Amino acid sequence: MMIKWRRSDVTGNLGLLGFQLYMDDGLGNDDQFAAIYDSGDNPLGEEYLVTGLTPSWTYRFMVMARDINGLGPGSANTSLIACVVPGTMAAPTLTAQSSTSFSISWLQPEHSGGCPISSYAVLLSADQASSSPAYIV
Repeated sequence: MMIKWRRSDVTGNLGLLGFQLYMDDGLGNDDQFAAIYDSGDNPLGEEYLVTGLTPSWTYRFMVMARDINGLGPGSANTSLIACVVPGTMAAPTLTAQSSTSFSISWLQPEHSGGCPISSYAVLLSADQASSSPAYIV
């Protein structure tokens, strides 16, 4: 999961040295955050790829800016659900057909990837050998 943030313009970014990113353990414990990224003296380090997350767990993140006086207060927390791509779909089933239309149905994949599935794409190829099917839905 790529976490990105933007620096605040409140102080005009004078003397900004870098950032620290904090994350909780995903178990919903009260405000127990650990530092997972330190940009060092790089004020442009405004993103971090978080790995090793458990799909469907909700993780909370906050960031702190650092200047010559040390770390400032933490940002507001943001909660994100870790997801991966859904599992492989079974082939759709033809449920009805006529000379001008047809209907199909399908089953959800066995694994949703940890998040609700928000949409499906149905592809149609008039020629089964075609490498570029057209979107129907």
